[in-house]
Amino acid sequence: MSDSQKSIIDLAKGIAPGNEAEGETPKRPGLNQISETVAPQSSQDLQNALDDLLSKSRMKQAWIAIDLPSKDLENMKPLNIRLRPFRYEDERKLRSSTSITESAEVLDEIINSCMQGASLREVTLADKNFILYKLRQLSYGDEYEVEIPCEGCATKNQLVVKMSTLNVNRATSEMQNPFPVKLPDSEVTVMVREIMAKDEAVFNNPEDLTENLWKVVESVGDYNDRMIIQNFMTQCTARDISYLRNNIFTDRMGIDTSVKFRCNTCSQEQNMTLPINESFFSAS
Repeated sequence: MSDSQKSIIDLAKGIAPGNEAEGETPKRPGLNQISETVAPQSSQDLQNALDDLLSKSRMKQAWIAIDLPSKDLENMKPLNIRLRPFRYEDERKLRSSTSITESAEVLDEIINSCMQGASLREVTLADKNFILYKLRQLSYGDEYEVEIPCEGCATKNQLVVKMSTLNVNRATSEMQNPFPVKLPDSEVTVMVREIMAKDEAVFNNPEDLTENLWKVVESVGDYNDRMIIQNFMTQCTARDISYLRNNIFTDRMGIDTSVKFRCNTCSQEQNMTLPINESFFSAS
């Protein structure tokens, strides 16, 4: 068969003139042939194949120990926390959420499944936020691409933030829990406990926040009766409530998500809070 008589398929197979043997599939020189697919004959064969294919991936899915920001906080139970990265099933659950409420519930479920040593009900709200960022780093990599608008000229700046560089404020053994807050108008001292992750649902909006502040107050002056505390909170001044709220929701511990950057257009230097956007749960 001359070259002119060969089809495009023959040429693609690398058949040289005069080298075709009848009934024999020609081989392209220099390339290893793909072996015939063999289906696993048993569950052990299947497991052996998966172990081979996933050996490196499983090394990256190992449980790692972390220290929570609240580790040394007074009156906190010691917790030995370990985390693992998200898996396919976790990703599938996260993507299947259809509402904000459902997403929050699913995310809590996923965090609990990726955590050993405690549940979210046992950690502080600051700890939960730290765990969330740590899981993002473990699951999708250290780099997080975000778009932040300039406060001065509104230019959208494309930034790549390394999660490992975010500062973590950790509790010290001197930090009290509950801690005292002296109110400016009533001039009484209230003792406020650390907000736990399980409290998050009652602080979802500004109205809930004000209505539920009494739930994290352990005592007012010399009184620790819940009825007295609740009624006191409804009758004290707006200034007292505002002052108390500002002292409760401080960044005294936890991951610091503030980011400093210089605008690419106007060169204005500014600080912004790192947003959680649609690319938070995706690889950069």
